[in-house]
Amino acid sequence: KYQSLWGFDLVLKPVFLAGIMQETKNIPPGMLPQRARLLDRDLNRSAEHFGQPILRMPTNFFTHAVPASIKFQRLLCASQHANLDREQIEEIIDSLTNGIHLDKSLRDDKNSLILDGDFISQRLEKAGINKQLSASLQTDSQSLDVKELLKSNTNEAIRAGAYGVPTMLITAKQFKKPELFFGSDRFEQIAFLTGNKWLGPNVAIL
Repeated sequence: KYQSLWGFDLVLKPVFLAGIMQETKNIPPGMLPQRARLLDRDLNRSAEHFGQPILRMPTNFFTHAVPASIKFQRLLCASQHANLDREQIEEIIDSLTNGIHLDKSLRDDKNSLILDGDFISQRLEKAGINKQLSASLQTDSQSLDVKELLKSNTNEAIRAGAYGVPTMLITAKQFKKPELFFGSDRFEQIAFLTGNKWLGPNVAIL
């Protein structure tokens, strides 16, 4: 939303969150009893704030969704490996995100969510990826080159100081060296420090 307003170059780098958490000995919020009790309310507040109503966390989040998430990061690495342009990759990201968090038709009556090959194929189709390219990306996502790319990205993030996602490494004339920011609630701070205007999370509808 802010790319054209602030005039910055966005470089997307998929990482393996579980690898970051393990290496930095970070604990997922849902695993902390006090934090877990607030998590649903906190997510709903954030969703309302950003104008993105989301579904409740799947009941199989920790048993299935979390382990399956590496498939999506490898898929995004495969998309970059195949030299898809950024707009196509952003469409894939949006489609995957919507399928996980917004599409109620993909949940069963127990609020479980199955993240398998059929899910990926459907979301790629929604993103405008043809069947041939879809099959190629899914095959390439299992290749050693793509797995190594994801591993490299993850290690690079850890070296930069990441301990979770979203992590943003900002290069600007105001900074002597790239500055690291964590969390979707840091955009206002980034705007202040880089001399840009923050117009709220829903700038498109202001």
